[in-house]
Amino acid sequence: MNVFDPDLHKRASRWDASATGKPIVLTPRDLDFLFQLFIHGPLSTAMLRALIAPDVSQWTITERLKHLKRKPNGLIEQPWQQRAAVNANYNHLVVALSSAGLNALLENARITPEQAGWYAGINENRKTYEHDTMAAYISASLALGCREDADLTFISWLDIFSRDKCPATTKAARNPLLIPFSFGKADHAVIPDGLCGISHRERGVNFYAIEADRNTEPIETSRLSRSSIARHLWGYRFVLRNELYRLHYGLPNLQVLTITTSEVHMQNIMAHLKRAAAAAERHLSGAHPFLFKAVPVLGRRVNKPPISGHILTESYRRVDDEKVSIG
Repeated sequence: MNVFDPDLHKRASRWDASATGKPIVLTPRDLDFLFQLFIHGPLSTAMLRALIAPDVSQWTITERLKHLKRKPNGLIEQPWQQRAAVNANYNHLVVALSSAGLNALLENARITPEQAGWYAGINENRKTYEHDTMAAYISASLALGCREDADLTFISWLDIFSRDKCPATTKAARNPLLIPFSFGKADHAVIPDGLCGISHRERGVNFYAIEADRNTEPIETSRLSRSSIARHLWGYRFVLRNELYRLHYGLPNLQVLTITTSEVHMQNIMAHLKRAAAAAERHLSGAHPFLFKAVPVLGRRVNKPPISGHILTESYRRVDDEKVSIG
């Protein structure tokens, strides 16, 4: 045998989707990784480490996730779009739950068939890689912030839909996140990018719809058929004013967290909402339930935000410029 044969020392590229490895036996930590991807969506290996095993080295976590990804295991996927970032070779890899990973959660009784159906419906909302990873990062950062405070508990969409107070019609819906409603002679719907709650040991629970805004839609448009920020805000204001979140989710309260990638864009959205709310239409809520935050490091191409709970711990803004802490 020629020990200098390059095939003996060949390493698979981090971008090689066809790389093979050895069959593995799933550990409880592996299932924890899969479950976090089930709850939040596509996450970086660094965020998975922070959520599951912060005391274990990043190298160990990344190597294990590579084994979960490679054939014949295929329990997670590596979205190819992340390679478009200018610093792609220096970023932590982003991984997503595969169909095999979903089956592994089912086979190991980490989720029920009904919950897998909810996940399938929620996956229909997924739009683009950059939007989906931003929404997942926001959700995971909120959960991580709760981990760092003994008084706080993160309540996921899975927890919300699993509650007895969640209506059976919502649990049976194809997409449980979607809140349908009619106004005038037209049918409408609000579909949050995420849904969660933050429970404080002494102060009770607040629930939040998450909107991940990448500044790809106009704030206002003359074409009613085109998606716009104004249209989204109008839908939320109708849902909030008429308390449809109580009827659909079984929640006692709801606020809307809008996280965007630009301070200027955030200010423009807030200005629009302030003007719209000044009309005080009886069928629409005011601006108070809306909270805003700009996170420029979530912007296009680079997308390397800190692995922390800052989405929870750093303050939000209302349209009256009031600073609000949700933690």
